[in-house]
Order: sequence, then structure tokens, then C-alpha cells
Amino acid sequence: MRLKLLIPIFCFLFASLGLKGQNLHFSLWDFSPSYLNPALTGAYSGTYRIGGIFRQQWASPLTGDPYNTASVYVDSPIIRGIRKQDWIGVGLGFDYDFAGTGNLRTTLGRLGAAYHLSLDKKQTNIFTIGFQMASNSRKLNLRDFVDRYSLLNNTADPSFSDSPELLALSMNTDENGDLTSSFRDYIIGLAYRSKIGKRGELSLGLSVSQMFNSNASLGVQIDELPTRIVLHGQLSNMISKRLKFTPAFILMKQGPAWDRGVSGTFGYLLKPEKGLVINGGLGLRVVNAFALELLLGAEWKSFRFGASYDAQLSGDIATASNTVGGFELAISYIGKIYKKPKVKPLIICPRL
Repeated sequence: MRLKLLIPIFCFLFASLGLKGQNLHFSLWDFSPSYLNPALTGAYSGTYRIGGIFRQQWASPLTGDPYNTASVYVDSPIIRGIRKQDWIGVGLGFDYDFAGTGNLRTTLGRLGAAYHLSLDKKQTNIFTIGFQMASNSRKLNLRDFVDRYSLLNNTADPSFSDSPELLALSMNTDENGDLTSSFRDYIIGLAYRSKIGKRGELSLGLSVSQMFNSNASLGVQIDELPTRIVLHGQLSNMISKRLKFTPAFILMKQGPAWDRGVSGTFGYLLKPEKGLVINGGLGLRVVNAFALELLLGAEWKSFRFGASYDAQLSGDIATASNTVGGFELAISYIGKIYKKPKVKPLIICPRL
């Protein structure tokens, strides 16, 4: 019984004593570009881009309610920059996380912009700086933990009177039994993209968030979030006319916590006339434990599709969840709106 309640209780302790590790994470992180790094806003060729990703993890009888995370965004390179080869991109994003038992909800609204500075006239090397403002809110329902806490501690006391910490938290709930908090965050990002020869492209990025130690506490104590740093990169290279290989990495650090991931995917051009590409590969994520990621996807015209599954291989969470990890589904679309050409009228000479 204690094993079944392990993860819900962990969730509650994180909510009451600190939420430093509760940032959203996706295995298909390139499907949520503006959340990853504001410098990726408008970093594509097209008129507008829209996309979304959904993740569910720990959906098993041992863990109880699964954890659900979703992110949607839209961005556009709206205007030319100071020079003809530069441009400015703007974007909106919305993120939602529902953490199972206790209804721990995290919602995040984002508004950002990026300036893309081309280092040459052919736009083969581009440096970008981006900025984003985010509004973050969190909510936890304390009543949902009464029965689970009582069962775990063999007590029927619904007031948590035998736990001073939980009793103090219960004094700060509203009429619905909810603990709430909200704060703003300001994120800056840098990115560099370069075309390597005729078949390769390198992309590197760095973003810094929570620079002002926002108070995200749901309890009676101050819980200042430490600065979060994300470093990411990938190299796409056509190794033949139809086969592409893309290795990638991501490093995230917040306070003493590290999150590291590496992956490698292959893309095969199945039908050149229709632009159909099939993708597949593997990834490895290290967060105090190991998780193996299976990565799948497809590209068709202006659409991109992605799917992944990651299984916990070691650690306490792997034991509690019976190695059941999470799966993701993602999609993005780049739209192109062409201007109608202005055709000069022809004057036909009547003598001809």
C-alpha cells in the first residue's frame, strides 16, 4: 500500500515544501520551441507556425492518477529588421500541467519576441536574441490528500492535527480547500544557427529564466525559485540523398538539480514527390536516474508529427511506477501566405 501512495505523497511534499523541480519537461523538446528558448520565436521560413504537444506519465495502477502536461503555441516572423536580411518574430504560448492526486495544476501564459540578426547576406549564419514574459499560477487541492494521508498513517483525523506542517498548510486554503500562488517570470534567450555545406545545419541555444528568485510557495514559507539555465543544440546532416541523421543534446540546471539528455534520430525520405519523411531514434535522459526514450515522427509537406515513449530504468520513481514512464504526442504546422504579384498592364499597339 505504501508503494502505491509513494508518488502522490511525493507530489504533495513538493507542493508544500518547495516546487523547484516542477518545471515542464518534454522528450520532444523541439516541438515546443518558444517554451524551450524565446530566441526560437519566429526561427523558421514561413508566414506563421502553430503547434502543440501533450505528455502523460506514470499512468499505472501503482501510481494512481497520471500526470498530464500540454503546451500550445503560435508564432510568426512579422516584420523585417533594421537590415533586409534581418527579421523580428513574435509569439504566444500556453502551458498546462496537471499532477495527478491533489489536482496540482500549473498554468503558464507566455508572450515573447526575438530579433534575428543575419551575419551574412545569404542568411547562412544567424544570431538571435529573444525575450519572453510569462505569467505563472499554481493551485493544489489539500482535501484530496486527507484520505490518502489518513490511510498511510493509520489515522482518521481529517484535520492533519498530528502533522503540524500539514495543519499549517490547511489554515491557508480557500473555501474549496485550494492553496494557490502566482508570479511572473522574465526569460531571455540566445540562439545561433549555421548552414554547414549544402546538407548540414547546426543549431545552438541558451535560455535563462527565474532570474529574480520568484516566490512560488503554496504554503506559509517563502519558496524562492533559483535561476534556471537551459543549453540545447542539434546538428542535422544529410548523409545521403534520402537519409538524414540528427544528434541532439539538452542540459538544464536549476539550483543543485541537473537534467541531461542526448538523442539521435534518423530521417528517411520515403516519397520525394510528396515530401514524406519518416523519423525514428533513441534518447537517454539522466535526472538522478536513467530514462530511455523511443522517438518516432514524420514530416509531410508543412506538417511535422512526433511521438515518444520514455521508460524509467532506475531510481526510486522507477521502482514506485514499475518502470512505467511517459508518452508524448506532438504536431506542428508552418503556413505560408504568398502575396499576389502586381502585374503591369500591357498596351497593345493597334498597328500590330
